[in-house]
Amino acid sequence: MNIYIEGFAFLIEILVFLFYFLNRKSIIKYNKIYLLLNLMTTISSILYLIMVLVVKYHGISNAIYVLGHFYLISFLLQSFCVFVYSIKEIYKRSVKNHEIILIVSHIVVLIGIFLCVGTNLEINLDELGQPYLYGWSCFSVYSFSLAFLIFNLCLTLYRRSKVNRRKVLGITIYIVLWLISEVFQILVDIVIKSGEIIYFCGLSAAIGSLILYALIENPENNTDSLYGVLNEHAFYKFANQIFKNKRHYDVVIVLFDKSYYTTRDDFTEVLVAGTHLLNKSVDKIFKYDSSTFIIFRNRKRTSDVKEAIRKVNYMLSDYSPDTSLIHSNIKIIPRDYTFNSAKDFIRDVVEIVKTNNFDNTVKILSEIDILRIENSIRISEIVDQSIKFKHLKMNYQGIYSKEKKKIVAAEALIRLTDNEGNTIYPVSFIPMIEQDGRIIELGKLIFENVCDFISRNNLEELGLEYIEVNISPNQIQDPNFVDDYISLMKKYNVNPKYINFEITETSKGTSKACIDKIKKLRELGITFSLDDFGTGNSNLNYIVDMPIDIVKFDKTMVSKYFSNDIASVVVDYSIKMIKGLGYKIVFEGVEQLYEVEKINNMDVDYIQGYYYSKPVGEHEFIERLKESNKKI
Repeated sequence: MNIYIEGFAFLIEILVFLFYFLNRKSIIKYNKIYLLLNLMTTISSILYLIMVLVVKYHGISNAIYVLGHFYLISFLLQSFCVFVYSIKEIYKRSVKNHEIILIVSHIVVLIGIFLCVGTNLEINLDELGQPYLYGWSCFSVYSFSLAFLIFNLCLTLYRRSKVNRRKVLGITIYIVLWLISEVFQILVDIVIKSGEIIYFCGLSAAIGSLILYALIENPENNTDSLYGVLNEHAFYKFANQIFKNKRHYDVVIVLFDKSYYTTRDDFTEVLVAGTHLLNKSVDKIFKYDSSTFIIFRNRKRTSDVKEAIRKVNYMLSDYSPDTSLIHSNIKIIPRDYTFNSAKDFIRDVVEIVKTNNFDNTVKILSEIDILRIENSIRISEIVDQSIKFKHLKMNYQGIYSKEKKKIVAAEALIRLTDNEGNTIYPVSFIPMIEQDGRIIELGKLIFENVCDFISRNNLEELGLEYIEVNISPNQIQDPNFVDDYISLMKKYNVNPKYINFEITETSKGTSKACIDKIKKLRELGITFSLDDFGTGNSNLNYIVDMPIDIVKFDKTMVSKYFSNDIASVVVDYSIKMIKGLGYKIVFEGVEQLYEVEKINNMDVDYIQGYYYSKPVGEHEFIERLKESNKKI
């Protein structure tokens, strides 16, 4: 009976090795401990099968005792390997005592091997003529093995809440199977001294190994079932692995805009065929998301990769409503660019995927391109930290009234600072957070700072009529916009008449929902300015549709007025039209005396620019206002 059980266990182990290596393209990293565990289990089965054959042809001889000791050692090493495997899987290197546990376990297994070799081993034959082992050597191996398994199970259950459930389940099943079979075997060895003795430990270990493969080690866990390529989880593992091994690849990021294809099924169908084609031409290909693929090419030339991608694009063109455009984007990070860490590399790839514009190009990124990406990431992280810790630097730029001949308002301007104290200006981060939605949270934080400023200062004593706050249409579209901003004004006891919202012109801003919200806030006493007039795509429609009070001419338009005859005619007619509608006008970006002199003869109400006031911090701004008021 034992020979059949061990033969079956041996067959299971061979199948596990076969499954493992047949999927080698899906393997991110060979788990050496798992392979060693399987090897020990296989060796244990082979040793027992050899013992049976030796006994059959030569009887119990000295060779059987040597094989018996090796068999017991392989048995002990199995329990040791599964213990080390568990520690590697359920503990991280950063966990306290991780290394100490491993060192102690190595010492314990050496003691166990020493006792196995140095104590008495008895070998007898059961009624079927098959060998079974007993004696102190056998007892010491069982004892040490049981100790490893029990301690292993305790550690696994103790860490279960901090580890992936599949890992905990796989390791627990393996240990319990082996514990049951080993306890049974000990009882059999103690109680039964003759008759048929059955060994189940080898079969239990083989089944446990198969369970570990299915739940933890199966390379298919890293594979996307639809496209037959590696998945996002595998990408992160592989990225960390290549940095650890210091390997270099060309990284090709292929992005497809699936919204431009006739049906989702068509898009999926052609990508399945395309990824199959690419998989033949590259070392590793990962499906990062539903329409993004990341390719690792360990070759100096990428021409064959480009050719494969060209073929995929050609296939996609048959499914696109506009066959002249593939609606894709390919970016290549060359293998000679060195990242500091896997974390930096992954972060850059994620940013590239996130900011793609589907411009139908293939671009090899230069060092400058990558540095620009990394700078964008750095600024994004600073924005996150500023929002999280409410750490903003507010500047205020005065707005000069021609009628009153003094500064009567101020625009609140946000500034961020990095860890070195360097200032980061809005142009570097506002477009980014407009796109990803963080402008809503940051906008509320800016407005709260302005409300706090107003609550701590008497604006009328300072000669200020209002503070301008930039608001984008994206913020107005937020369902909670009106309630949130009214709540902040109530919290700081701010009269709405001291607030002016500057809104940039976009098609979003003219939606009925946005206009209704603006009207509701105007009813409270808040005024609205149209910011950057002259730079939008539909200025006249915006002025007609939007309930505003002030129009601000953009700095670029103002500058052209003084240098371009055609622009000056356009601006003059625009001023006449705007004033005819009853709106006030602000000229932005005024820096020179001759500009001020000319504006004084124009029907413009306010002047904003460096000539009268640069954006400065709150304290400096207030001091300048007080000095200015004294002179008046």
